Formats: sequence, structure tokens, C-alpha cells
Amino acid sequence: GQVKFNENGARSDNVILYQQYRVLNGVPARYSFGYVSFETERSFFAFETGESSSTLWSDGVPPYDGFPVIGITTNSIALVVIYDIVAGIGIIFAIVCFIFNVIFRKKRIVKLTSPNLNHIIILGSVLLYISVIFYSISSMNKTIQSTFCNIRVWLFSLGYDLCFGVILSKTWRIYYIFHNPKPNKKGMKDWVLLFIVLLIISIDIIIILVGSTVPQSRLTSFEVAESGNSQEINV
Repeated sequence: GQVKFNENGARSDNVILYQQYRVLNGVPARYSFGYVSFETERSFFAFETGESSSTLWSDGVPPYDGFPVIGITTNSIALVVIYDIVAGIGIIFAIVCFIFNVIFRKKRIVKLTSPNLNHIIILGSVLLYISVIFYSISSMNKTIQSTFCNIRVWLFSLGYDLCFGVILSKTWRIYYIFHNPKPNKKGMKDWVLLFIVLLIISIDIIIILVGSTVPQSRLTSFEVAESGNSQEINV
């Protein structure tokens, strides 16, 4: 409302009314929701009868004054570069091991290690290294970020299962040989070990698929407001 000042530059009124425009039946109207009363030593604010923060604002909280700043929480660029370089070196090393395994697969020492199973370990290692790169990638787009999260889970799980499954199957074959030392007893074939690896991968795939269908375990994004400035939001 109107404000008047006296000759000393002070307010002549002892009460200041606060009003708000509200839409009633499609027509905006001005409503008084509170006032400030001035006394000799102090001043205080009070709501009008029937008014409160909940009637003043839809959620009881004033809306943002300005444009909120939304940012995504990311890893340190230095760490991302270091991890990506190490992962790239690991992929190159895995390719070198694959070439070595193919060239010398007929050699007795390499043949004893089961070259076919070595290929699976190399594949699992490459998947794990690629998952490191995807873990360092972030996006402001929720759809893309959700896709990255799913890719991370699948790459890491399948890569670990391939490596661990082959190591477990080879360990089982060594156990089988030493506990069946008969000369006429044949060792376990590679296809048996491959079946063990496939069984482990199948179990993990079922777990991931079931987890993806349960609402409580789906990948979601959430916003966290900074305590210092409520208009800054990290995703």
C-alpha cells in the first residue's frame, strides 16, 4: 500500500501491511496476509487471522527467487584421465596377450593352459577395462546417464564372471586331476570347463535381470540441494 514519511524521514505509519495476489474463480485479487508493527524499540511481523506459511505458499516454502543452478556431480578430471589411460593400457596389453595366445597356441606350455579358456579371460579383462571408462563418463541427460549406469553394471558383471569363472574352472580341473591320479583316467575337457563358466554367467544374468525388474532396485537419479544456497542443485 501507500507509504508516508514525516519531516524527519521516518514512516508516519506504525503498521505496514503485506499483500499477495491470488487467483480466485479465475480472477486475480489482492489479499492481505500479514503486517509489520513498529514500536519504539523494535518491530515484529505477524500473520493475519487464518493466514500462515502454508496458505501463503503452496508447499509452505517460498519459491526460488531467480533461476536455479543445476549441475551434475562428476569425478575429478585428473582422476578420470589417469584411470582412462590405465584402462587403455590394460586393453592394449590384453590385445597383446591375445595375439601371443593365438600365435603360440601349439606350444606345449601354452597348450597346457588351455588357449580357448585364455581367450575368455582376455575377453573378460577387456570388458572390465571398458567398464572403467564408462564409470568415468557422466552426462547431464538423465536418459543417457541411466544408460551408462546399466552398461557399467553389465560390463563389470560379465567381465568379472568371465575371468573368475575360467579361474574357478581351471582350479576345479587341477583338483580333479590330483584327486584322480589313475593313468587311464582322462582329464576334464575344455567344453566341461566352458559349461561351468556359462553356468556362472547365466546365474549372474538372471540376478541382474530380476534386479532390473524390481522397482526398488532400478537405477534412479536424485537431486540434492546445497545447504549454503538452496538454488544450487547437484544431480
